[in-house]
Amino acid sequence: MTRVLEATDLDGIRSLLGEEYAAVRLTPRDDRRELRIEQQRLGRVRLDRTSYRMTVDIEGAPLDRFCVGRVRDGRVDIRRGTDDRARYERGDVHLTAEPSAPIRATVDDLTCDYAIIEPGLFDEVAEPDRDGAGSVRLLGFEPVSAGASAQWSRAFGMVHSVTAADPGIMSSPLVAAQSARLLAAVTLATFPNNARVEPTARDRRDGHPHTLRRAIAFIEANPDLDIGLPDVARAAFVTPRALQLAFRRHLDTTPMRYLRRVRLELARADLRGAAPGDGLTVTAVSARWGYARPSRFAADYRAAYAEHPHRTLQRARGEI
Repeated sequence: MTRVLEATDLDGIRSLLGEEYAAVRLTPRDDRRELRIEQQRLGRVRLDRTSYRMTVDIEGAPLDRFCVGRVRDGRVDIRRGTDDRARYERGDVHLTAEPSAPIRATVDDLTCDYAIIEPGLFDEVAEPDRDGAGSVRLLGFEPVSAGASAQWSRAFGMVHSVTAADPGIMSSPLVAAQSARLLAAVTLATFPNNARVEPTARDRRDGHPHTLRRAIAFIEANPDLDIGLPDVARAAFVTPRALQLAFRRHLDTTPMRYLRRVRLELARADLRGAAPGDGLTVTAVSARWGYARPSRFAADYRAAYAEHPHRTLQRARGEI
């Protein structure tokens, strides 16, 4: 569900920014006073569309989260050091704020989409390198390429549009969690970071069939729970990288693809178990098993079973 917050006086704007982001000091540059924030929550990620109908200097305390922005209209000038300044305008993707760094910016009729990501979420989709400080973090303020920026925009737009079109879809814990992890993974692919890329020698040694068996047992016992790569790796007593190697070597797939296949099988069982008048829908089944978009579920289902899920449902009810 979208939550809308608005303020039209300086004290109200200051208070709203403090509640939703961090304590700030504002220095207006014109007489206008209007702030509007539209929020959607996806577990450990929040999607904001924030609009300033004013020109104002902002100095704020550090956030405890990463905030990635995409400018929709207007502009923002961000100051990150004595001489380090950057201007972002329509279409620009950038790291707006990070944990421990204060905020200093000037916004001018800015409308910006933000993905506000809890730092620990990056650890659910990647591992820090050997020289890391124990967690995965972003190391740069701008995308590594124009293609990466475009990919981030597409991922944000897809998730935002799905939640706006069907707010109830995010009531599924699996859909919300997977959407949050998707944005975290795409963000890591977009910005410089300290995530480890290459496996270690120990990872290679641990990528054996015993690891695979432990992981499969855990996945098949818990497909209805919000589990990610680190959860499966812990259950198999190896690192996420070693787990990925084991699945690649012995099944030519990834742990998360295997989990999706298990959930797809359970979705099929739900559809085949339908009865006349029970009210079961393909959309409800797809959401239950972690699909934010029924069209993606239908495509995966047809690829796996050579049949549209609606046909399976109709056959179970004796309608065809």
